[in-house]
Amino acid sequence: MIDLGRADGALVRVSAAGWRVKRAAESGPLFRRSRLTSRLPIPVQGGDLAELRDLLNVSDGSWPLLMSWLVAALLPDIAHPILFLTGEQGQRRPPRRPDGARLGANAGTAHGAREQPR
Repeated sequence: MIDLGRADGALVRVSAAGWRVKRAAESGPLFRRSRLTSRLPIPVQGGDLAELRDLLNVSDGSWPLLMSWLVAALLPDIAHPILFLTGEQGQRRPPRRPDGARLGANAGTAHGAREQPR
């Protein structure tokens, strides 16, 4: 089960048959939340993992490893690998134009060199 962090107690129940959104019953699981727990959106059927890929700066070689980690995170009775994401603070994946040129904070600098902080 995945806690959606919502006041109404909505959760996602995942099984071999798929997943569905349920309202938590009084006898349901009790999730531990901190003040840092944020609400997650209610998922909808469909979608494409390519949408997730567009948000992440992951190489072609690392993408299958990330997908394996996502699947393993949903398996309750196994040892779970630790996901370690790295990157410079404040960096994000720059959007790409259709011609493949990079756009972003370093656009227009010599060879993509980092600029001095403001």
